[in-house]
Amino acid sequence: VGLIELKPGIAPSKLSGAVKHLLALSSPETVNKNLEVKFRPLRTYHLDKDGGAVGKTLVILSLVSLGILLMAVINFVNIMIGTSSYRIREIGLRKVFGGRRIQLIIQYLTESIVLTLGAAVLSLCFYMLFRPVFNEMLQTRLPSIYQFDGRQVGFLCILVIVVGSLAGIYPAFILSASEVVASVKGKVQVNGKDGWMRKVLLVLQFSVAMLVFIFAATITRQVNYFFDKDLGYNREQLVVISAFPKRWDSVGVEKMLSIRNGLLQIPAVQDASLSFEIPERTPPGGIQMTPTGSKDAHTLMVPTILVDENYASTFGLKLLAGRFFKKNESGYTPGELVISESAMKAFGWKDAVGKQIQIQGGGTSTIVGVIRDYNYASLHEAVGPLALFHVRDGLSYRYLTVKLKGGQSSNIEQLKNKWKEFSPNSPFEYFFMDEKFQSLYASELHLKQAAVMATGLMGLIVMLGIFGVLTLALVRRTKEIAMRKVLGAGARHIVILFIRQYAALIGIAILIAWPFGYLLTNRWLEQYAYRIPQNAGNYLMVGAVVSAASFLLIGLQCMKVALTNPVKSLKSE
Repeated sequence: VGLIELKPGIAPSKLSGAVKHLLALSSPETVNKNLEVKFRPLRTYHLDKDGGAVGKTLVILSLVSLGILLMAVINFVNIMIGTSSYRIREIGLRKVFGGRRIQLIIQYLTESIVLTLGAAVLSLCFYMLFRPVFNEMLQTRLPSIYQFDGRQVGFLCILVIVVGSLAGIYPAFILSASEVVASVKGKVQVNGKDGWMRKVLLVLQFSVAMLVFIFAATITRQVNYFFDKDLGYNREQLVVISAFPKRWDSVGVEKMLSIRNGLLQIPAVQDASLSFEIPERTPPGGIQMTPTGSKDAHTLMVPTILVDENYASTFGLKLLAGRFFKKNESGYTPGELVISESAMKAFGWKDAVGKQIQIQGGGTSTIVGVIRDYNYASLHEAVGPLALFHVRDGLSYRYLTVKLKGGQSSNIEQLKNKWKEFSPNSPFEYFFMDEKFQSLYASELHLKQAAVMATGLMGLIVMLGIFGVLTLALVRRTKEIAMRKVLGAGARHIVILFIRQYAALIGIAILIAWPFGYLLTNRWLEQYAYRIPQNAGNYLMVGAVVSAASFLLIGLQCMKVALTNPVKSLKSE
């Protein structure tokens, strides 16, 4: 990655020709053909790296937020209509005394916006209360409300007006259209079209909720897969030290190897290795390699890393054939090469040990061993060919990796003291390999946490939505329920009657949510070279959980009405 500051008015596209010409002059033809330079704005680079993982996470979280907001609006509409019976006489009396429908509409819209404003104020209080939690979860610093600029304040004001208007339009037009006589009597009249609209909104709620549940379950399984998958190496108890000073010559390499040997004298140290790369990315340095002694040999550009003879034992790499680099300096042979299983297959070999490789600009190397493929980059990328050279051949290094026998903090202190003994003028900077591995999937971990929270919130909103719609249905059908009881229907029959009606809506929502959930989750999983398979169990589980929770709430709400004395319901008019 390189940084270029452009002059004002210069577009990155204007540099394409100049960069191609510069590459043609300063690099071999084979490198020039395989190298492509892409320009990205620095302000969006963090969104585009790692296959755009951060950008995709932001899009997903934004869609989830819109879904939650949409469900809240639908709930407000349903609950407003469901609890409107206590205000229906007020509407009738306003009309009797000359109130116009437009005045009632404005009244309901104003009430809705005021309620939304109160919710916005309450949300800002919760934002300040939970801001430290989200700062820790997202590894960032969210601004205080006192630091909001004009754009943020303006966006919040527009959001309040839009959400309040959307939430208030439907109940305002429904309730203001009530007939005067029916309103004065306190009867809520809802025609077939309005009942159909509420059913559609409820199906939409169930569908969105199940989509989020399916996505949260998929994210959880995929993230767990990251940490359970066999990566081909062992990242446990590995401490990675930044190797300073970086003197990239034979003297500097030998000095660092002597420090490595000194660290091996610590009783808590099991192994140690000097290398230029650790398993965190695809090695940026590729070398053109051509097998010798074969007529049908083909040239490959193979990513390479520089390691020492302890690299395989420190990281727990598996040797498939031959040997790794020799363990003693006296036995060190220049020009030895170890390749991965994928590299051997790419060259078309079944046995690579002893083969000669022509290295562009570096003579000939002999393959002495083949290691099993391991994930040297994140699981966003598929494992490809890899070649390992000894650090004494490449004369460069960046990391000194130490494998500890235990993870106690006292062991780190011993490493630090020994490091200061051998390199007193160099800083002791280190990190644990398992923490580094976890940082590769920081966006996925954040997305998992957000999805779990969204799932809980969605569940609460869906239950409130069912409560609102069911309240309206029970208010309208109180006398019907009482008549059924008088004619011999038990509480169980009444509960089953309502469950049947809502079971159909839940079934429709499942038929909508499952295919859309499959398409969306499959699209998200495509960014990973290694991903979990889609299975029906995940979808069946989501459908069963949502159905069971909904039926439980419906049953409890209906039982309360079904157990009421029918005489009280029938004598009131």
